Amino acid sequence: MGQVPVTDGWSAIASDTPAAQELARVTQTRDNAREARDDARRELDRARLGRRNRFEPPTPQEQAAIDRAETALKDRETAYNNAERTFQAVGRFTRSRIRGGRQIFEEAKSLRRLTDQELAAGTLRRDLADAQLLDALCGQVDRHMGNLMRVIDRDGNIRIKLFDNDLAFGTGNYHLRDPDPFGNLTALPKTVDVATKRAILALTPDALAQRLAGLLSPGEIQAVGERLQQIQSHLRSPQTLTASLNGQGADVAWSTSNVQDLFHNHDGGARRGERSSYFGEIVTPEFQAPAQN
Repeated sequence: MGQVPVTDGWSAIASDTPAAQELARVTQTRDNAREARDDARRELDRARLGRRNRFEPPTPQEQAAIDRAETALKDRETAYNNAERTFQAVGRFTRSRIRGGRQIFEEAKSLRRLTDQELAAGTLRRDLADAQLLDALCGQVDRHMGNLMRVIDRDGNIRIKLFDNDLAFGTGNYHLRDPDPFGNLTALPKTVDVATKRAILALTPDALAQRLAGLLSPGEIQAVGERLQQIQSHLRSPQTLTASLNGQGADVAWSTSNVQDLFHNHDGGARRGERSSYFGEIVTPEFQAPAQN
């Protein structure tokens, strides 16, 4: 598949973040305050210019106009200084957020640069299948290839890290019955890790509800229990294969080619609007562009 260049779209994304929008707001406030201050300075100059070439004291009306202009200028200078300090503080915070966001964005784009050898890594395939099951259990309806990224663990293995999970744990079980409002659902994986399968089958809705008590609402906890039962039914199906890193205790090893064939079946077995696997999403031509000469 080879390495491919990826267009940097972070600038467009960063400009639409809440932090960037807040910076735009305080920038406009600062600019408006500066303009108001400059207007007050001009008003004071006009009030004072009326006294040119006159040696007698100002009339009460003239002095009152000068006093008002000086007071207005002091108030507007104070407002501008406050707006400038806010602008500087928000600017530092926003630049820090954008730098951090760019790092995450670049890491997420690294999935587009995976070589064939990297795509064959068992740890990568296992993590992608585990992520599918985790997202299904949590009711994650906004998982796409822009909010997971490749990381390298201390042993040099390719792993997957998930982020942007704020739409998880809803009460609408889109995986079970409701239409997908976001178009990001993925069917349950056809090959699962043998250890993950054991762990999920050992769960009960009551035990899971106890762990989630106080963290989720009763409706959200009930929805998690429903999703758990659906996933367990899928795991018990004879059509669902098991895999392990070395193939022991499982149907296949994660690095074998037939696992890739199952994963690469991007649409097979998925309901309309669903994707069959995260792995299939990564290697599909729409995501992994051809190598450039």
